[in-house]
Amino acid sequence: MRVAGSPLDLLAADLNDNQAQQAKLLQELSSGSSINAPSDNPTGATQVLEDTFQKSADTQYGNNVASLQGQLQTASSALSSISNVLTQAIQLGTEGANGTMSDSDRQAVANEIAGIRTQLMGLANTQFQEQYLFGGTATSAPPYSADASGNVTYQGNSGVNSAQISAGQYTPTNVPGSKLFAGSGADMFQSLADLASALQSGQGIAGATTEVQNAFHYVNTQTTFYGSTLSRLNSTSQFLSTEETQLTQNVSAVSGADLAKLSSELDQTSTSTQALTGAAYQVNQMGLISILT
Repeated sequence: MRVAGSPLDLLAADLNDNQAQQAKLLQELSSGSSINAPSDNPTGATQVLEDTFQKSADTQYGNNVASLQGQLQTASSALSSISNVLTQAIQLGTEGANGTMSDSDRQAVANEIAGIRTQLMGLANTQFQEQYLFGGTATSAPPYSADASGNVTYQGNSGVNSAQISAGQYTPTNVPGSKLFAGSGADMFQSLADLASALQSGQGIAGATTEVQNAFHYVNTQTTFYGSTLSRLNSTSQFLSTEETQLTQNVSAVSGADLAKLSSELDQTSTSTQALTGAAYQVNQMGLISILT
């Protein structure tokens, strides 16, 4: 019977300790982290958990911001095209008002204005990732449609969408078409319809052209929202990226394993384990010899 506290028992205990230490070192080398269980470093584990959670949240916010940037850039591009098309309509109206055009020429220009109106309706129905951008919160159907007579109707609503871009921060993401393209005395589609009618009749062309100019200025005023929101999103994106980098560094500083040191300790533990195993074998052999003799 083996006596408790005998040399062989002591060697076995040391060997078990070495093997446990060896397993721990191997886990740290494999994971690259010195914290693989809360008991390894309770305070550090709590900090790592908090930083990792915040980093994950920042990643999601960053994805939201990137999607919003694409959406607002698409809307801004459409509005830039609308401004260019309205400028073209103003030029046509100015030419038609100079009194030198024949009836057939004015009719041709009126047809161009009708085509411009159709083009603008297409731009007002711009989509991003299968969502309509200018229909308020009604994003699944085209906000603008025209009947057989060419009368344009807004079918969206006056709602404003919003999105969370960081902890506790939300931003509006759109201006509804009912506000963007129509204001007091400045209705984009109506002004173009009035200009086409004036060109056809030869009466009131200058006044109708002024209507289009008013609509042009009104739309441009409303579009400042997209520029300022994009600027805010760019700043938020930079902040989130910087914070993610800092959080990654924090986690590494708290839990990052010193691989060179771990490798050295593992070599020492392996050497010690071999020595203990050899010593246990010799003691066991000596015990057997003693029993036999």
